Formats: sequence, C-alpha cells, structure tokens
Amino acid sequence: MTKGREPYGMLGSAEQPPYALAWDTSMLPAQSRVEVKAFVCLKAQPGIVMETPVTKGISLGDRQVSIHYVTEMPKPFWSRDSKEITASIQLDVEPDEIERAELHVVSWTGGPGDVKDYFTLNGQHLAVADGHDHEVHFVIMPLDVTLLRKGANHFVLHSDTKHHGIEILRPGPALVVRSKRTLQTSFR
Repeated sequence: MTKGREPYGMLGSAEQPPYALAWDTSMLPAQSRVEVKAFVCLKAQPGIVMETPVTKGISLGDRQVSIHYVTEMPKPFWSRDSKEITASIQLDVEPDEIERAELHVVSWTGGPGDVKDYFTLNGQHLAVADGHDHEVHFVIMPLDVTLLRKGANHFVLHSDTKHHGIEILRPGPALVVRSKRTLQTSFR
C-alpha cells in the first residue's frame, strides 16, 4: 500500500545485483494458485516504472496459520472523551499449542490524551497507535503467546481527548496464529 504516495508496508526492495528478494511467508495461511508480479522503479529515472508479467501457480504449502477477526466490530471503533470501546476475538486453540502469534491492526492516531494504556489485549497494553500525528498507521506486532487465551480475547480502546481520539479502522484487529498442530482448513 502507499502512504503519502510513497510505498508503505512493502515486502522489500532489491537495489543491487542479482536483484533478488527473500519473502517471509511463514505467517500466511496455506493457499494455492498464488500469483505475484513486481514493479521495477529506476532511481535514476523516477518516472519510469516497469511491471513484470504475473507469475502464476505458486503454492505456499501446508501451513498451520489461521487468521482470527473481531467477533463483532464496534461501529465506530473509536474512543475519545473517556469513552471505552471493547471488542473480542475468539481463539479455538490453547496458547501452549501456538508457535507464533501476531496482531495486525490499522489505526488513526488522534491521540490517547492522558491515558497511558490506551489499547489493551487481555489487560496488556499494546502500542498500536502511538502519537498525535493524525495519520493512519498499519502495525504488525509480534505477541507473546502467553498473552492469548483459548476462547475470548478482549480488546479495550480508551482515549480521554476531547476532540480527536483514536480509531481502529476496518477490518479491525486480527490475530494471526501459527499453530504447532495441523489445522483443518480448506480454500476454494
């Protein structure tokens, strides 16, 4: 994606021969028929952008990764003037069965005011919207798996600013979980 017309959240860039890039796909669910292409931008000629043909038929193999979303997204998922907003994500796996976990969240940073722990997961503060810059931030945050629970995992958003506050944007927080066990997942 872009932010201020500049690439943001990229997989990476290759600036020296052999122009190769290693992608970490370890937190992506199993899927087949993946397609990729590259956009080549020349620093010496910033107006020239080349697009490679699509490479088809890539398979990410047998993954044990699942993505879990908020059960019911608050409308709006926005806190200001000391109004707490809550949401939860259900997990069907025990924490000791989790190899790795990440929180993915997009927020708008209007500021928490004087609230120190403005965004918590199961009571633990997570810095997903630091600052008062009134911008959109995309955060991928590794989580200590002992923070997670089988069943409901609760989020609380709290800002005491009078005007701007913090907003969690759609699709809302997501927990990406890599399990030690094989998941029964099918893709169409």
